[in-house]
This record gives sequence, C-alpha cells and structure tokens, in this order.
Amino acid sequence: MARDPLRKLRPPSPKQKAARDRNWRIWKLRGLWYNSFPMTGERLIAYREAIDAELVNLGAEPETARKTRKEYEENRWEQFRSKLIGDFNVY
Repeated sequence: MARDPLRKLRPPSPKQKAARDRNWRIWKLRGLWYNSFPMTGERLIAYREAIDAELVNLGAEPETARKTRKEYEENRWEQFRSKLIGDFNVY
C-alpha cells in the first residue's frame, strides 16, 4: 500500500503539542469573551476581566485591548481609504 504523501512523517514534538494546546485555549477564551453578550453590569465586567487575566497568563493580548486596537486600526484605515477614493464604490 502506498504511503500518503500528506501524512506526517513523525508525530508532533512535546513543544508543538504544548503550543497547539495554548493556541486552542486562547481561541476558546476569546470565544467565551464574545459569548458574554447576554450579561450586563458588574458581572459582565468581572467576567471579561477574568478572561483577559487568563489570556495574559497564557502570554496573549487581552481581548478588551485587542478589540480596542482593532477598532482603532479599522477607523484609521477607513480614514485613509476615504481620503484616497472618497465616496466612490470600489468593487
């Protein structure tokens, strides 16, 4: 039987497994942060702070800061784009 060329030649190293686990945990925590929309008030703030603390503990950017940064970058891009092409629709 022929060997599948896309199959891994060797199993992942312990460092690769640890990195995948870390990335998976970060991805799940970011999902929890966004799924907190039904919450309000102090509970929402405490919940998101706890998630941000876990993200920092994993060495990742806190989601609150990440969201703020992304909004700033999107606004900055939109200002540049509007100066460049104005109100023309570009398809």
